[in-house]
Amino acid sequence: MKKVGVVLLSIVFVFVALVTIFAININQTLLKPTFYKKILNDNNAYERFLDTDPKFFVSLFDDPESEQPDLFNKENLANVINSIKPDTLQKIVETGIDAALSGFIRSDSLDQSIDLTEIKSNLASSGDEISIAFSETIPDSYSLLPRDIPIQNLGGLSMIIVNVVLIVALVILLASIWLLSESWESRFKTLGILLFVVSLPTLILSILALYVIPINFQVYPEIAELVLDLAQSLRDGFISLFLIEALVMGILALVLYVVAVVFLKKSDKLLPEEN
Repeated sequence: MKKVGVVLLSIVFVFVALVTIFAININQTLLKPTFYKKILNDNNAYERFLDTDPKFFVSLFDDPESEQPDLFNKENLANVINSIKPDTLQKIVETGIDAALSGFIRSDSLDQSIDLTEIKSNLASSGDEISIAFSETIPDSYSLLPRDIPIQNLGGLSMIIVNVVLIVALVILLASIWLLSESWESRFKTLGILLFVVSLPTLILSILALYVIPINFQVYPEIAELVLDLAQSLRDGFISLFLIEALVMGILALVLYVVAVVFLKKSDKLLPEEN
């Protein structure tokens, strides 16, 4: 009966440990604005985006019902794009990232909009009539989320969940080890086995995601290379954490198992043997 309880607790521990690793890594990457900012900077995204073929921007602004249909032709949009500086675009995008994650995911900011006044000023001061006319079509700000949508405290809730999962995992780990055989050898060996069981699927899935499964989706051909580079950087930055953690857990599991087998003797009982 005791062995059955240990097995059940071990199974639950493995499951909770995997969920904990996933939750922690999401919190350390996908929910942090700096993660996305670094990816954009490392790939020179702002310069590359502004160097995109103007045909791409024409397709974005192609509106048959527009009051100024001649404003959005290829030549005019090329002049407009050339008037925008990479630093200006970077500031707008990073402001949007901060507003998106801090505004309605972490709920620690009341501002959920992107300030577009700088890019309007940049276009208006270019001296080009088309850029000036285009600046007049841009609003002062762009709201990422309607104010009446009640999305609150998601960030705080996610942190609570992570902490609870961690505590539960630790409790299950201690309970599992405590309920095993009455020797230090058995306890160290079991801990090593559990860590190995957690690390193995994490390692396999990480390798598959990084090196086997390709990233393949359809986007505008003019920005396909940029989008693909950004997607690969996002994947690598996220999955590499799992790979590192799996390797660390695997090494620790091996060390614990070797210590149990080589240095701890089965005769070192913590409790007297039952008759």
